[in-house]
Parts: sequence; C-alpha cells; structure tokens
Amino acid sequence: MYPLCTLLRPRQLARKGLLREGEVCRAAAYIESGALRYFYHAQGEEHTGQFFFEGDWYADYDSFLDQQPSSQHMQALEPTRL
Repeated sequence: MYPLCTLLRPRQLARKGLLREGEVCRAAAYIESGALRYFYHAQGEEHTGQFFFEGDWYADYDSFLDQQPSSQHMQALEPTRL
C-alpha cells in the first residue's frame, strides 16, 4: 500500500482559476498555503459560495464523482500552493 502523499502533486496558482463552469473537476485539492473562492452564476449575477484557506480541502464533488461539467468556478485569491 502506498502512502497518500505519494499520490499528491504540488501546484502553484497565481490568482487565477482552478476550475471553470463547464469543466469537469478531475481532482481534489489540499490548500497548503493561500486562499480560494468558489463562486457560481445565477440569474446573471455572480454569487460567492464559500472561501477555502490553508489546511482546507476543495473539490466540486458532484462533478468529480460523476465526471459531469461543473456549475462552479474556483479562483485563487492570492498566490496559492496546492
């Protein structure tokens, strides 16, 4: 059996999107440092769903598990290491 850490791959985000509406979520992310914001559009307006910070995990689980297009956007609010 392999330790979980052998499956994780570090990724650096510099204030850009991690997931966009219509894309399929292909991985869960552990936030080593930085901050993420999940948001969605409804009736032509942008709505923030949640913020994620150091030590949190993020994935659009519906999209990830069913491999269906996401209705969410995930944005790095600052330089973020996953």
